[in-house]
Amino acid sequence: NKSQFKNTDTFEVVSELKAHGAIVMGSFILGFPEDTEECAIANYEYAKELGVDVASFSTLTPYPNTPVREALANQGLITNFDDYSKYDLAYANIKTKYLSEKQVFDLAQECSQRYLFDTGSIWRIVKRYPAYMTKLIFQELMRRPRGALGNLKGLSNRPISIKKSKSAFI
Repeated sequence: NKSQFKNTDTFEVVSELKAHGAIVMGSFILGFPEDTEECAIANYEYAKELGVDVASFSTLTPYPNTPVREALANQGLITNFDDYSKYDLAYANIKTKYLSEKQVFDLAQECSQRYLFDTGSIWRIVKRYPAYMTKLIFQELMRRPRGALGNLKGLSNRPISIKKSKSAFI
């Protein structure tokens, strides 16, 4: 496809947006049929290389009446066919050929929670927008105390709990 972005285009776009003062968010999907822990780490490292300020790691979701759902169902990789309240990109409703549903969920959560702190981007954003970020943090604490406090796990210097990989972004 001639309109497909190249990897270098992505780096240029992120750089250009940041040069103009934008906070850049990147979204990364985990849980494709062939995904392994190494793929999750590669996505995490790719986000860091890109230099996005905020990285969201979500799980592949098999929405009804989509080719993705059909393909995953044919491979026996859907773990939740009916509870659509969990079809929100956060819950893992699938497994991969190499990872359980829990592993996919844990990897997405760990990557999302750690990114802002590992890269230091949280401090740059807070410094740039202190009033807004303070308001956002308090809103999140009131809305989801456990989830918001869980994100503070990223403040520690402990190594990421998923094994490191030298594999390239896939």
